[in-house]
Order: sequence, then C-alpha cells, then structure tokens
Amino acid sequence: MTISSFREDWRQATPFLCFCVLTFACGDLIFGTDTSSFGSLQALPSWLNTFGTPGANGVLALTTYQKAVANSINFLGRLAGTTTFEPVVERIGFKYLILFTAALQIIAVIGECGDVPEAKANIRS
Repeated sequence: MTISSFREDWRQATPFLCFCVLTFACGDLIFGTDTSSFGSLQALPSWLNTFGTPGANGVLALTTYQKAVANSINFLGRLAGTTTFEPVVERIGFKYLILFTAALQIIAVIGECGDVPEAKANIRS
C-alpha cells in the first residue's frame, strides 16, 4: 500500500460514511460503558443481598455461573434489539420510538430504585 493509494481511498469517503463510522464508534463506546457499569453494579451490597450466595467465609458473593450469566445475558438483549430495531422504526417512526424508549427507561429506573418485594421474588425464582 502506497501513500498515494491511501489518499485516493480517503478521497472516496463521503460525509455520510464518516457519519456512519462516527455513530458506530459512539455506540461502541456506549455499549462498553454500559457493560462496565453493570459489572460495578454486581459488587453493590444490595445486589449481593438479593442474588449472592454465602461463601466459605460467610461473605456474600456471586458464583462464577451467576457472574457469567449476568454478564452474558445483556448481549442477547442487544442482539434482539439490533435485529428488531429497523422494522419497528419503519412501522412506528423514530420520534415515537425514542419517546417510548425514554419512558420505558424512566419506568425501569423507578422500578430499580424502589424496594418492591414482589419484583425481587419474581427475579429470584
């Protein structure tokens, strides 16, 4: 590869291509940040009180299986979301989908912040 062919390749890049690459990179950053924040959530005492199992020393901790499932299950959600996103946007429209997603996230945060024993019982079983 020569420098002249490299420059020629970059001349073919359109602003739309640069936008797509930048959007993909930002999405990757968001997913990476999401995964690391979920990892720190698993160390919270409230999480361990709900899902932890006592170890040999009596300290609550997640088993290797629980950690593997908790860290892997979110990728199934991402797979489902990325495969269904375009048809849903085509049917509903981007603006309404964003409003619905924002409302759903607000409801989820309220549910996570609240101490709802019924929800914990459903999650554990």
